[in-house]
Amino acid sequence: MDARKTSILVRFTPAPDVTTAQYDETISRLEKSGDWLPEGLAYHVAFKSGDQLRVSEIWDSREQFDAFGERLMPDACCVTRTIVW
Repeated sequence: MDARKTSILVRFTPAPDVTTAQYDETISRLEKSGDWLPEGLAYHVAFKSGDQLRVSEIWDSREQFDAFGERLMPDACCVTRTIVW
């Protein structure tokens, strides 16, 4: 049997009070620290649906997604003052 690699789709909605400006600031901080674009992230899109920010991503593996989450949280929590992801 061939070994197959399966990507994962991640879709999430940050806390209702997270603004696009806070999202942009979080990405900016990640870029400055060298953590954006993270290894394993194949596709990323953020958009508004009604009044709610939404994010969809495709990752090469769950492990890469989890590792990025550990780097993301300090910046996201600092910018928004809450756990948003």
